[in-house]
This record gives sequence, C-alpha cells and structure tokens, in this order.
Amino acid sequence: MTNSLGIDLEKELGLDELPLETQSKVYQKAGESIITGVMARIIPTLEEDKKDELDKILSRDDSDEHIEKFMTENVPNFQEILTEEVNDFKKEGLAFFKQLG
Repeated sequence: MTNSLGIDLEKELGLDELPLETQSKVYQKAGESIITGVMARIIPTLEEDKKDELDKILSRDDSDEHIEKFMTENVPNFQEILTEEVNDFKKEGLAFFKQLG
C-alpha cells in the first residue's frame, strides 16, 4: 500500500526534487491523511463487534499487512475507498504545489 502510494506521489507531485528528509515527512503526512480519510468512511459502516476487533488491532499497533487484511475481509469496498482517498490526496497535493510555484 505505502510503496505504490509513494511511487505515485513522487511521480505526480515531483517529490523527487525535494530533500530526502522532506520527502520522508511528506510520505508520513500523506499516509496519515489518507488513513484518517479511510477510517472516517469505514468505521461508521462496521458492526459493533468489528469496530471492537479493529480497535484491538489498532491498539496493538499491528503491522500494515494485518490492518489491510482486516479491512479487505470486513469492508467489501475497501480498495475502492482507499483509491478514492489516495486520489483525493493527490488532487489536494497538486493544488497545493501549484500554489507554491
């Protein structure tokens, strides 16, 4: 999930021109923003027992793979939601970078 996101952002936003430390910060913020958007859309759709299960997974600070497995198994349109949130972030990022320069 993160690798393909990083490659796409680097190409589309021109992040390869930024210092590596800045790139790392941008990727971290991008991931946080996208995950926040995904969670805001998914959590209201989950049954209470699945919300509890997800909460346990997140509180254990599980791997991205474990979290993604949970999402894929419990949210039928997870990939669609993820893609939409990534695309929204890219649009916002492109607009931001255009304002800069």
